[in-house]
Amino acid sequence: MPLALLVNPHSAHGRTLKLLPKLEQRLDALRVAFRVERTRGIDDGVERALRAVEAGEVPVVLSGDGLIGAVGGALAGSDTPLGIVPGGRGNDLARVLGIPTDPEEAAAVLADARRLRSDLRQAALHPASARAVSSVSRFVERAAAKAFLEPASFGRGPRWSVGGSLERPLLVVAWSAADLLTNADLAAIHACPGAGCGWMFLDPRGRRRWCSMQWCGNRSKVRAHAERQRAAV
Repeated sequence: MPLALLVNPHSAHGRTLKLLPKLEQRLDALRVAFRVERTRGIDDGVERALRAVEAGEVPVVLSGDGLIGAVGGALAGSDTPLGIVPGGRGNDLARVLGIPTDPEEAAAVLADARRLRSDLRQAALHPASARAVSSVSRFVERAAAKAFLEPASFGRGPRWSVGGSLERPLLVVAWSAADLLTNADLAAIHACPGAGCGWMFLDPRGRRRWCSMQWCGNRSKVRAHAERQRAAV
């Protein structure tokens, strides 16, 4: 999925505009598709982020805590990821989440996350793909290097966890991917045929077509109905 890089040009007295060229260069070097939009305030930034999601893009906010928090709140409860590149003065949210203030480092982790997502999808749908499985394996090896057993708590026995800072979510997904690819019935994993969807889902009974009937299923029905109406005219 391409990125919609939302830049607050006024954050930290223009600090974001100084960081932007370095971030663009890093994304270009990583061959990540992206476009840049300059926001005109928090409400405008939120609207641009929502439009990016509708267009099938991943919003990435280069700003301080204000715009980042507003966009994060607008996307809360959805399945849409949010990229964060700190560009404010305090960057308290980024510090709590362990996100580095260096845009190049943040861009590298973001590119890794996109690569894992793409290769994990390929490996799950086509497990004989040596390239995809090998790529996922490298991510799993990185996760294994930071894996540890958590002590028993709340009536639950010891369980595996994965450490790390910014890349921790990436490594947690990689660790779970190893379990999925080696223990799940891969024949029950299907790709949603919804236009621009890209999601996968487990269907052990073979009765499911969409990742969500509410979203992709209904949209497909509406689209098919509109096409029939146009053809009848």
